[in-house]
Amino acid sequence: MLWIVSLMLLMMILAYHRASLTLWLLGLTAWTVLLALYAGLTLFTVMIIAIFTVLIPLFLWCVPLRRHLISRPVFALMHRFVPLRTRL
Repeated sequence: MLWIVSLMLLMMILAYHRASLTLWLLGLTAWTVLLALYAGLTLFTVMIIAIFTVLIPLFLWCVPLRRHLISRPVFALMHRFVPLRTRL
C-alpha cells in the first residue's frame, strides 16, 4: 500500500511542476529500482511493474518513434473528422 501511495505522490509532484518526460522517466525508474530492492516482491512481479512504469515512458521518450506511431495517425484521424470551417 505504501508503494502505491509513494507512486501517486511522485506522479502528483511531477505533474504539479510540469516536469519534462525525461524527469518522469528518471523518477519512475528510481521508484521501480527502490521497489525492486525494498518491497520484497518476486522478480516476475517487478518485471511486470517495470514494463508499465519504465518501458512505456521510454517508448514515448523517443520522439521520432512517437511521432511516427502515435502522433501522425492521431492527427490523420482528426483531420478526417474535423469540419472544414474549423480548420481555417
